[in-house]
Amino acid sequence: MKKILLATCFALFLAGCANTRPSDDSAYQAAVSAVTQNEKVIFNNRGVWYPNQSKIVIRPVFAMPPMLDGNLTITDKAVYFMEWDDNSKEYNIVYKQSLQDIQRVKTEKFGLGIRLFIQSKTTWDGFSGPDIDKAYQHLKSVTHGTANE
Repeated sequence: MKKILLATCFALFLAGCANTRPSDDSAYQAAVSAVTQNEKVIFNNRGVWYPNQSKIVIRPVFAMPPMLDGNLTITDKAVYFMEWDDNSKEYNIVYKQSLQDIQRVKTEKFGLGIRLFIQSKTTWDGFSGPDIDKAYQHLKSVTHGTANE
């Protein structure tokens, strides 16, 4: 039990050291624009990506699902999840889904939190973060269908 507690504390400490965006707001907007280029940005905020997940599953701390901190951006053409590279001072795209290829979107609530789920042709992916419901409302209005459970 002590080992699990120590490992959890260490993981939380390391997670707190991660930087998910530039510290300056103008640099942040420039970094996002470098990725989205000529696309109109509809939603842009920090977030967490839960790859290959279609629902919230309660698990013990030592069996937590994979997740990645970064930036969720929705444009008029695609959904992006980007990871900040502090060395190169730019975002790396780790998830990109064309709006045309989204099959369904849904949200799921757990306590005070809410998670957005996007179904593509091959998989589901989950996202959480500030104002995630705004992202859901936009995606619901421009995609093929919704499936709120």
